[in-house]
Amino acid sequence: TSHFQQVNWQISYGVMLCFIPMYIYYQYGSEGISFSISLVAGFFVLNLIPHCLIHYNYYSRGKGKCLCIDLKSKTFQFLDGGFRVEFKLADIDSVVTTISKSKANRNLRLFPWDSYCYSNILLKSGDEILITNLIIRELKWPIKLPNEKFIEAYYCWI
Repeated sequence: TSHFQQVNWQISYGVMLCFIPMYIYYQYGSEGISFSISLVAGFFVLNLIPHCLIHYNYYSRGKGKCLCIDLKSKTFQFLDGGFRVEFKLADIDSVVTTISKSKANRNLRLFPWDSYCYSNILLKSGDEILITNLIIRELKWPIKLPNEKFIEAYYCWI
């Protein structure tokens, strides 16, 4: 479901861009319509390329991973293929969450990739676990994590 949430941003940008040629046609007639359609198509592709790159990066890092959280006992179970890590809330040393500047300030997200974010969970045992917003939607944790720090970035590349 998180994958489709990311596609919604591209669809909304595509729809907004479709209004530019219609506006130019309304204002100036058919003279500038071919140029405006080319401009909009070029802008859409330039907007789509970084979005696809970051989505592929997040998808490849999170493929086959699952995080199960038991809220009663406050235990976590991280599954990565055949690799399995079980830990409790008390076992977490720190959590560093990287989010976009517009998302951190709750501003309008200007670019589709502004919705991507990830968390690095460092355990007291020294293990590090990477959780992306494709694993946990919007990284809205159901419980408060200890020592959570936020880093704001323009482009949240892992």
